[in-house]
Amino acid sequence: MESNIKGLVAVGHEMASELKAECGAVDMRSVAKLISDLATQLEVQLVRANALAAENAALKSDAPLGAIENGRAFADRLENYQFECEGGNLNMCSDWQEFRRCFEYLSEWVMHSQTEHPATDAFLSEVRAQGVDAAIEAAKNLVAQEYEYKDFKAAQSDCCMHPGSDLVGKVEMTEWLVDFAAQLRKGGNQ
Repeated sequence: MESNIKGLVAVGHEMASELKAECGAVDMRSVAKLISDLATQLEVQLVRANALAAENAALKSDAPLGAIENGRAFADRLENYQFECEGGNLNMCSDWQEFRRCFEYLSEWVMHSQTEHPATDAFLSEVRAQGVDAAIEAAKNLVAQEYEYKDFKAAQSDCCMHPGSDLVGKVEMTEWLVDFAAQLRKGGNQ
């Protein structure tokens, strides 16, 4: 998605330069299409941002702040508290019972908060995939430079002439990274 947006931005800047330089020599249909594509991409980003904001708000509103605050206050009291209960049995102390209630409430909340967050998960999958994409581009450049090819595609097409060589292994690893990035975009290996 980011490459789509970057492409639209690049074309937009290029067309703006042409408009400035030639004042009217630009095909207005291509300008109209560009504006439409930009609007579509912005709409997609708005939907994505709204979904992330809704998930974030739900996560924040779901936090058991009372239990957390009570837990903090209780922890402060525990620092200086001497546990001297009847018969040394902590289960009989009222503070201990309060602590257990707070802990159980927090535990339930943690278990409850393990729910799905599709917009956040999709966003993180895309971010991970973009990281792999950057590694792919770096690997392609390194392979082409190391074996003195003009580009990665030339190295790729030459692999059949060098079976079992390091070149083949490096090309295959780069191709695997492409598949891995696609897997991440589908939501795998989170």
